[in-house]
Amino acid sequence: RLKRVGYTLSASWKQCGKSNRQFLKLPDLAKDLREVQMTIQKMVHFIYQLQHYVLFEVLECSWEKLENDIENHSIDLDSIIKSHTHYLKAIIEKGFLSGRKKNVLAYQLNYLFDCILKYKIVLDHLCIYADKETASKHNKYALDGGNRERLDKIRRQHQEIQSAFTTHVLQFLDALRSY
Repeated sequence: RLKRVGYTLSASWKQCGKSNRQFLKLPDLAKDLREVQMTIQKMVHFIYQLQHYVLFEVLECSWEKLENDIENHSIDLDSIIKSHTHYLKAIIEKGFLSGRKKNVLAYQLNYLFDCILKYKIVLDHLCIYADKETASKHNKYALDGGNRERLDKIRRQHQEIQSAFTTHVLQFLDALRSY
């Protein structure tokens, strides 16, 4: 799921870059696009840090321990299987998939992943909105009542997801410190 969220964020970042160039003629959206970029940047930073932790702190360190156990302590197939079982258990526990950390940290991570995936939907709505405005106004941008309501709804969703993400990142970090 971490990889899926990372891929989604990469696609969002690319879409945001295209949108900035495409919607330069929509001055009312300039602030929204900057906020979107900042939010995506925060999400990308969090996901990259988490991927770094999983790849280097969990997998690589556990792999080194497995190699060391096999080289120094394994004399038969049973001892290799035992070392491998310990390796798998270490990965599962350090990756927040079992043990004491699972209940608190895995829940927080799943919520954060959900926030990121919901944010992608909000970004899609903003881009669709801007596309329609660009096409319908032919470079004469003015918001009427219905369009203003739709844009306000998108902005509210953006703020809700952004604040929820920030809150849960802080909660995740607090929970992580306790372990």
